[in-house]
Amino acid sequence: MNKLGLPSLIFGLAHRGQLIYNHSWGVLDVENPIIHADMNSHYRICSISKTFTSAYIGRLIDQDRIDYNTSINEILSFFPPKQWQNEIVNITIGQLLSHTAGTRQTQMNDFDNIIKNINSQSTIVKKFSNDPLIFKPGTDWLYSNYGFELLGSVIETLENKSFTDIMDDFLRQNGLNESYVENNELILSNRARYYRRMDVTSYIDHRLIPTAIFDDAIIYEGYYAAGGIQSTVGDLLKWGQLMLDAFNGRRPTFLKTETVRKMWKSHSKNIADIMGAIGTQQHYGYGWFISNLTNSANANLRYKDYIWHSGGLMGTTTMLMIQPQSELVGVVLTNEGSTIGLDSMIIYLVENVAKFINSTLN
Repeated sequence: MNKLGLPSLIFGLAHRGQLIYNHSWGVLDVENPIIHADMNSHYRICSISKTFTSAYIGRLIDQDRIDYNTSINEILSFFPPKQWQNEIVNITIGQLLSHTAGTRQTQMNDFDNIIKNINSQSTIVKKFSNDPLIFKPGTDWLYSNYGFELLGSVIETLENKSFTDIMDDFLRQNGLNESYVENNELILSNRARYYRRMDVTSYIDHRLIPTAIFDDAIIYEGYYAAGGIQSTVGDLLKWGQLMLDAFNGRRPTFLKTETVRKMWKSHSKNIADIMGAIGTQQHYGYGWFISNLTNSANANLRYKDYIWHSGGLMGTTTMLMIQPQSELVGVVLTNEGSTIGLDSMIIYLVENVAKFINSTLN
């Protein structure tokens, strides 16, 4: 890992809930290199957290308490009605989940004006509630953490509890006992410390600098629904399998099949060019990216369809990928914030492991 400039990296692949491959490299803390990374090491998963927020919204929909077309103004009385070109417009649950609501992206000055003294999702929403929309809801796509903060506020309002308590209960109910909403009171063993390369443009200079000051400011100050969960490779493999089981009708008490199928259906334009995946089909569902690897570079792939989400801060890079046809789930976590190619690692292993599994079954 030193040759790659990574403090640590953990990789796991599972098939129908059975661990097929796992490997870990490196240490969790380069200044105290006595604890090596393993399947039970805790990492910030960042925006993979959005898949959990989406699933909880799915539960509320299964309970007939809301639907994807519900206007957030029906739930959040403190959130002002929005206008576009002097016309009142609705923002729906589905638009927030698919990043088509027109809410803005995070900006650097938010660390002074918004991301401070937060004790709930509703508190952070009130701080940006008067910001104008970037486009008319439902007409374009823009990745927005603030859209998911609004969803966190919807969950808090409907359940009348803090998002932290709600999500921690949800995680335990689904057997994810090594996953937690992170706050500054959380104490975890086997926990990563976070770094980035001093020169992210260099393939030779792998000196690291810690990123705690920047990253902690986001995580500890209310970005829970958008990116605030700590987890392990083992728990994320379970999570991917839970979603697959529900998708295939094997977990109706977790989420209804039709709910997951809506999550894993495109609700955006093709965003491949925006995401730097030119020549492929890439869309966003409800809390998940949906990719079809159609470009010529992927012509020889047997499996081209992936449901996935990545995550990242200055000191963290994470990836969860689900291949529905083969029912393989892959997870990679590292405590360095400029790492690329985690998706390629998973796709390569899926292709090769799937051949072995198919030959064994046949």
